Amino acid sequence: MPTIICGYLWIKQIVIYLICNSSNLGYKKIMEEATLFSLKGLGAGFAKSWPIAIGVFTYGLVFGLLSSQAGLSLFDAIAMCIIVFAGAAQLIAMGIWVTPLPIWTIIFTTFAINLRYILEGAALEPHFRGLKKWQSYLSLFFMNDESWALSLDKFKKGAKDKAFMLG
Repeated sequence: MPTIICGYLWIKQIVIYLICNSSNLGYKKIMEEATLFSLKGLGAGFAKSWPIAIGVFTYGLVFGLLSSQAGLSLFDAIAMCIIVFAGAAQLIAMGIWVTPLPIWTIIFTTFAINLRYILEGAALEPHFRGLKKWQSYLSLFFMNDESWALSLDKFKKGAKDKAFMLG
């Protein structure tokens, strides 16, 4: 399990580094003025995305059932939920969790499933240009499909507070 977690975090950190350190991905410059990153934006993002929590709760129930069937301890299941911030990857890992544990298969499958984050992060890159590195890293680390879709829509409509995505 620690190898899977380290492999996943390593892949996610490479993606975050590449997105945050790209000087230009071919987009026109969107951010001319100062970019905001405030608690108000964080609260607005939370208020907009909390109804999605019902779906996330359902993922949690399914993952709990699958992890129990796969023989994971409560500690292992909780650790995986905290460290692997990707519901699809968790469900796939549980589907191929057998003895002996196919570590490389799980790492490769998780990597393949999460390749979409490269494209999602690249779509946000022009909107994050005015942010400090730690703000970009934090936002991208906790990015998920739902927050990405809501944030991209909001940013394209002219929203300046980029903490919305973290909410």
